[in-house]
Amino acid sequence: MAKYALVDGDLITQVQVAESEDALGPLALLFEVVQIDGLNPEPARDWERVNGVWCPPGVPEAAKALWNGVGFEGTAELEAPADEEEEEDDK
Repeated sequence: MAKYALVDGDLITQVQVAESEDALGPLALLFEVVQIDGLNPEPARDWERVNGVWCPPGVPEAAKALWNGVGFEGTAELEAPADEEEEEDDK
């Protein structure tokens, strides 16, 4: 058994478990079928493919370019250093 995402455009509309892609029957003719089991994180319904990478729902458009499939690239530069955060708390 394997998990298959049924993709319409670049959006996963549903996930099906089947023996093979052929076992999905007419669904395999209506949608693009992508095997997703084994991916980490494993995409699910409403995930969107952005630049070839599955992106979870709810990610703002501006952040989608930073998503690398498991996290956001370049976020280290966005976080304040720990000593600056402590100084803020002391005020």
